Amino acid sequence: MNPLVSIIMPVYNTGELLRQTIGSILNQTYDDWELVVVDDGSTDECTIKICDEFRTSDFRIKVFHKTNGGICDARNFGLCKASGRYVAFCDHDDEYAGCLLEKALPYILRGVDILHFSHRSVYHNNGKELLFKATDHIRFVINTSDSFLSLVKNHFFESIWCSIYNRTLLEDSSMMFDTAYKFGGEDFDFNIRIFPHASKIMLLPDILYTHYYRDTSTSSNLRDDILWNFVVKQKKINSVIKTLQIDLSQNVEDYVKYSAEIMVSMLSYGVRMKKSYDEMKKLMYALDSQILAKPTVPLILYDRNVKEAFTLLLLWVLTKHLYGLPYVFFCCINKFRKK
Repeated sequence: MNPLVSIIMPVYNTGELLRQTIGSILNQTYDDWELVVVDDGSTDECTIKICDEFRTSDFRIKVFHKTNGGICDARNFGLCKASGRYVAFCDHDDEYAGCLLEKALPYILRGVDILHFSHRSVYHNNGKELLFKATDHIRFVINTSDSFLSLVKNHFFESIWCSIYNRTLLEDSSMMFDTAYKFGGEDFDFNIRIFPHASKIMLLPDILYTHYYRDTSTSSNLRDDILWNFVVKQKKINSVIKTLQIDLSQNVEDYVKYSAEIMVSMLSYGVRMKKSYDEMKKLMYALDSQILAKPTVPLILYDRNVKEAFTLLLLWVLTKHLYGLPYVFFCCINKFRKK
């Protein structure tokens, strides 16, 4: 009999951290699951040994060794091997809360296509924690077109490991990961492409996943393709708005605020990469040209969140093509952080 949930975990040179991650799945209070471990060509014997140890210790753990193809290729491989009615994901150095499946499954069994829950991010170098709440209360989304921009603003599309997907949804939409993504952006791309096919989405406030930012993780590396992904992200949001014929005027505030977040992330990332003004000017122009709605002065002035209002002000400056001011501001912030 097939398990109810398949958990797909790509693995690459994880070492001893893998024991903690797999252990968090073995500690689930709900036990009708399978773990599909895809070793994506690890070169360290420790990772390979740990994978095979767990395979022999629990029949629910399947391990596959393959040649290296990147995280998207490994996830696609795992999707092909999964047999569960629902599909979840776990990164090889993160952790599931012990009650994750027990908390989530009663809701996804109500016939939803995607269940999304809250998570915490932990920065391993300094121990800093950030909480990302999917919602403040249990929320059932039926008309996904009307909810798109609020979901964007609440970071619904950013990660796949804080969601559980109905396998039928994935199969009916022939959804796979785009292997062109090698160093970030693949989760957002996957979620944004599958969204138009989903008719029922459930959001849970429970924090059920811990994501670690480590010095060796893909998310901690600085790369040009990641920098340009910020512009690509804005394009993809605009594409869904067009595809679903969403009336932007009905929820322009969420759109503008998220565009401001993209701008801030892009500038912060570029300055950390020590990009010159000319290099960043090209990116700012590219992002500016994709923004469909500009922040208004009343929106900036009446925002009670000071930080949010300031990011809106920076976006307003950007849309006036005054690219030098945001660049100089973030250069100063970066120097201050180093002191």
